[in-house]
Amino acid sequence: MVVTVLIFNSKNELLIQQRASNKDFFPNLWDFSASGQVLAHEPILKGAERELFEELGVSIDLSNIPIRFTCSFEEGWDHYFFIQKDIQLDDLSLQKEEVQRVKFVCKKDFMDLVANQKFIPYLFHPIIFDLIHQTSEHIK
Repeated sequence: MVVTVLIFNSKNELLIQQRASNKDFFPNLWDFSASGQVLAHEPILKGAERELFEELGVSIDLSNIPIRFTCSFEEGWDHYFFIQKDIQLDDLSLQKEEVQRVKFVCKKDFMDLVANQKFIPYLFHPIIFDLIHQTSEHIK
């Protein structure tokens, strides 16, 4: 089971991370704010909080943040959380084994990274920014 956290600031820009060059999968590509495996017997929320802290040095209580959506992949399930929070990049403490650098991107810059194959190839790229304000249980 995997958790993925997307952090958007008040300008609706997405915090993304560039994966370390030594990663087995998708080295040097850009990815969402933080993600990783949930440990055995670890609650999903705690796994998401742990990954945020390990990769970015960000401590956020996710107990009031619902899972935005869940999707399946070959090895299991990935649960996605969306957070709206203004974070200063200088305040982040990057886990060098996982993350090279971070930046905020608007929708256009995000889609440019996708088009140029510099972002991990997820199927739902085109709608990710539309989901920020989605309140329905059903994706439209």
